[in-house]
Amino acid sequence: MQVKIVSNYRRPGVGHRPVRARLPADVRARAELQPELQSASESGFLVYAPLQPNEAIEVLLLDDGAFRFSLSSTDQEGESAEVFSVVMGGSSGWGGLGRVVAARDERATITRQEIDQLVSAMSTNVMPGTAAQFGFLGAHNFITPPEWNTLCVSPFNVPRDDGIPCLNCLIETDWYPQNTEFRFAFKKGKSICFTHDTPIGQVVFVPREPVTLVGVPVE
Repeated sequence: MQVKIVSNYRRPGVGHRPVRARLPADVRARAELQPELQSASESGFLVYAPLQPNEAIEVLLLDDGAFRFSLSSTDQEGESAEVFSVVMGGSSGWGGLGRVVAARDERATITRQEIDQLVSAMSTNVMPGTAAQFGFLGAHNFITPPEWNTLCVSPFNVPRDDGIPCLNCLIETDWYPQNTEFRFAFKKGKSICFTHDTPIGQVVFVPREPVTLVGVPVE
């Protein structure tokens, strides 16, 4: 099966290309289970955010229900500084309301156009209560053969240090290269971070099969 990889039109050309998921070398299993574990772990590809190698982004759910996105950049001397931040959403409504570029360091190499592209790769869903969702688009999308879909899941082999998994979703990529988006749900006061080398999720390509209900009358 051949799957075509295309660059996301949001900040095009920026971001780690998808790589085959591999089983970490330090994972040990009984010899009789190793083939099955290896086969399961190498299913699909790891997907990354549209970030440059010297960039990192942190997403924090504030007490008022808004998300704060901050992008940091590391210079040639190894010094890291926040170059811009954005507040999206809030307890007053759905995510995306009240979007404001709160700060941008004049020394930043990222352009205003790239900021707009990067912000457009994020989405939020803020609802009453203590939890909310935010989504981040991958740097690349996929086009699968007819009757094959793209399943977005948490990385099997690269567990996040913060323990926040992404939500599973299925994308019909055989007819349109829809954006590969990974969504996360967490509570107020929690944050999640990504770098150029941090997988935001894993994609697995699955066939779309007809479903037949057995023993259940269908009207």
